[in-house]
Amino acid sequence: MRLRSWRMPPDRAADVTTVRRDFRRKREGHQMFTNIKLGTKLLLGFAAVAAITLLLGLTGYYGAVKSDQAIEEIGIVRLPSVDSLLLMEVEAENIRGSLRTLGIPGLPPEIRQRQYNNLATSQQGYEKAWKIYEPLPQTKEEEATWKLFVPASNTWQDEVNKFVVVSKDFDRLGISDPMALGRSLNLFRGDHLKLSKQVLHMLHSRESFEGGEDHAACNFGKWIPTFMSENPTLNQQLQSIVEPHQRFHEAVHKIKRLVQEGKLAEAQGVYDKEMEPAETKAFGTFDAMRRVADDATGLRKHADELLFGSLTAKQRAMSDLLQKLVQINRDVAADTTKTAEAQGNLLKTVSLVAAIGGVLLALALGFFITRSITVPIRRIIAGLSEGADQVAAASTQVSSASQSLAEGASQQAAAIEETSSSLEEMSSMTKQNAENAHQANSLMGEAKQVIDSANRSFGELTGSMSEISKASEETSKIIKTIDEIAFQTNLLALNAAV
Repeated sequence: MRLRSWRMPPDRAADVTTVRRDFRRKREGHQMFTNIKLGTKLLLGFAAVAAITLLLGLTGYYGAVKSDQAIEEIGIVRLPSVDSLLLMEVEAENIRGSLRTLGIPGLPPEIRQRQYNNLATSQQGYEKAWKIYEPLPQTKEEEATWKLFVPASNTWQDEVNKFVVVSKDFDRLGISDPMALGRSLNLFRGDHLKLSKQVLHMLHSRESFEGGEDHAACNFGKWIPTFMSENPTLNQQLQSIVEPHQRFHEAVHKIKRLVQEGKLAEAQGVYDKEMEPAETKAFGTFDAMRRVADDATGLRKHADELLFGSLTAKQRAMSDLLQKLVQINRDVAADTTKTAEAQGNLLKTVSLVAAIGGVLLALALGFFITRSITVPIRRIIAGLSEGADQVAAASTQVSSASQSLAEGASQQAAAIEETSSSLEEMSSMTKQNAENAHQANSLMGEAKQVIDSANRSFGELTGSMSEISKASEETSKIIKTIDEIAFQTNLLALNAAV
């Protein structure tokens, strides 16, 4: 039975290859980082910390710039805009209130003058707020709305000025409530017309009636002392009606008395000669006073038409645009606030993440740099310890060798001393031989054989001396070598001790 060979699936093989490649890259990267110099590692670490610090600083600076822009937009532009627009709105309402107050009939002159003063103050405040708002930066929508607001405001102020002109014309008439005056004059004329009809009826039917004799007891007579006006025409007419009014009531009194006495003809004569002329003059004065009151009423109605008609419509249109401007600035301020809050939250998050990342990166860099520094140092220390052990062993060996060399040197020195003594002996023997040679010179002839023997001995001695000289030189070299070895040994021992 044949066994089929097992093969790894292609996808598993690809995964294994990828894992091996990643592991190889990591190992190469680790080796590359390990091979970096210590100074370079420290420089990279401090550069990373500086980069993190720079990032935090730039983040803070960016946040400060954005906050400053938001504060400038809200505090320098939007808040003054809203304040100015609201002040304009308030002053416009104050103007409206003053105009409405001036539209109230029957106000005393001092109150009306106070309203004119309030109106002027409100108009000045309105203009002041206008001048504050107009030069401020505006959005496109705000600018378009402002262009619509300016003519609407000017038209409204023109209507205000028209109303003030009409109102002051009305004030110059000196009639605080012309409509009430007109109603009173109609009442007074009607009362006296009724009284005149009662007198005529009494003349025809002889039926008497109560009242009408006292001019001060009628409504007009009671009203005269209470009426006050600064209109000279009206005052003059009022003064001119007092006398015919009094004669009118006196004639009524006479007619009633004559009718009671049965003197109808005389009573009719009093009516024709006294009462009717007084009535005609009084009614003419009533009509003249009514015309003055009607003129004042016309001005009053015109003022009311302005106040409750075009003026109100113009102010409403202006107020709508003004409120729209206020809302635009509020929306811009709200959007700026939301944007600033969002940017602030983002900057807080970025700063926090950068700070945490910086701390983690600093710790990681510190760990790896410390590891990359301490591991080689530990290896160096281990190598130095091993080298120190080897140096100590070598020092021991060198010391023993030095002792051996010292012993050999001592032995050589002893041999040299022996050789030296031998040389001294040989020197003495040479001297002795010289003397003998001198003596033998005279005995040359006799001791030829002895001289030949001596010459042979001298040759051998010379060869021995040459060998001794060579041995001395070699000994000197050995001693020098020993000294050098001892010096190096001392240096090695000193280095090992260090």
